Amino acid sequence: MSTFDIMLKQCEVQAEKLCSIDIDEKYLNEIDIFNNYFSQLKQIIESEKENHAKEKVKKLADLLQTFIKRIEEEQAATKNKINTLNRNKNMVGYGAVKYQFAHRINRRY
Repeated sequence: MSTFDIMLKQCEVQAEKLCSIDIDEKYLNEIDIFNNYFSQLKQIIESEKENHAKEKVKKLADLLQTFIKRIEEEQAATKNKINTLNRNKNMVGYGAVKYQFAHRINRRY
C-alpha cells in the first residue's frame, strides 16, 4: 500500500464517522481530525502526481457529499427551531401586554 492509499483510507474512515456521529462538542474535534488527514492527502497528491487519484477518491467524495447534506439539514432544522422560538417569544410578549391591559381594565371597574 502506498502512503496515498493509507491516507485515503484514513480520510474515508474519518468521513464515515462524521456522517454518523452526533453533533455535539466532540463533533468539532472530529472535523479537525478529518481536516488534518485531508490536508496530508492533498500534499501527497500534489507531491506524487498520482494519476489514478480521481478514481480512488470517489468513495471519499461521496462521503463528503453525504456529510455536506447532513450539515445543511441540521442547519435547516436549527433555523426552524430558532423561528419557532422567536414566534413563541413574540406570542409570550403579546400575551403579557394583553394580560397587563386586561388587568388594568379590571382594576378600574
